[in-house]
Amino acid sequence: MPFSTPEDSTRLTAAQRTATKIAAPHLLQSVNLCKHFAGVRANNSVNITIQKGEIHAIIGPNGAGKTTFINLISGDLSPSEGQIFFNGEDISPLNTAQRNLIGISRSYQINNVFDELSVLDNVMLVVQAKQRPHFGFWKSANQDPRLIEPAIQLLEQTGLIEKQHYGANQLSYGEQRILELTLAIASQPELLLLDEPMAGISQENSGLIKALLTSFKKEYSIILIEHDMDILFDLADTITVMVEGEVIASGTPAIIQQDPAVQKAYLGNEEVVFR
Repeated sequence: MPFSTPEDSTRLTAAQRTATKIAAPHLLQSVNLCKHFAGVRANNSVNITIQKGEIHAIIGPNGAGKTTFINLISGDLSPSEGQIFFNGEDISPLNTAQRNLIGISRSYQINNVFDELSVLDNVMLVVQAKQRPHFGFWKSANQDPRLIEPAIQLLEQTGLIEKQHYGANQLSYGEQRILELTLAIASQPELLLLDEPMAGISQENSGLIKALLTSFKKEYSIILIEHDMDILFDLADTITVMVEGEVIASGTPAIIQQDPAVQKAYLGNEEVVFR
């Protein structure tokens, strides 16, 4: 079965190709971004700027609007108000598949792999989707070196090469999370959206993913949601703090650690140590 997205969901219309543009000193910029659910403002006038080559972490208490923001950037949700600019172009009208084609890729809080396929086949499917329309049918394409070679390179990069012929359902939970990261970079994105990539995994695999994210920084910009504050403060170049759908602070880890508004948001008037 071919792994492809229907043409009507990925083709950019003339209106979308000529959408509003701004000067692009940043990779991504949200401008007064809002999302309302039945009167609840899950995101309220969120202005966040992502620089090229940075890991930008989003933190905040449960219900702060972090995942909603990721969903708005990925195209899984449409904004109620506001705009999203990527490389200077307004991508607000684009759907998820179209955003993936222009360089935005994400992983989810739950595994998003094909359990019935091998590790290698999972990666090859994403490579095939990126290279379409050169490949029409999986039956004839899955022996093509144009798919196999980049897939092998990706598995070597993420440390899963020895498991390439395993079924995805034979991997440990932590290995499946690493496979999902491999799938996310297989589409050759500029921007990775990672929603709790270390949730529920062992300390050993958590360390492996931390090392991978550090290496990814050389090639991709990353928006990261993660509850492990120690790892997050080690990885992030910039941290944005959200509370009740709004940004209350943004800056380097050192600045965020000392910000009184952040301290209050997490533990009232008590001082919180993030390390």
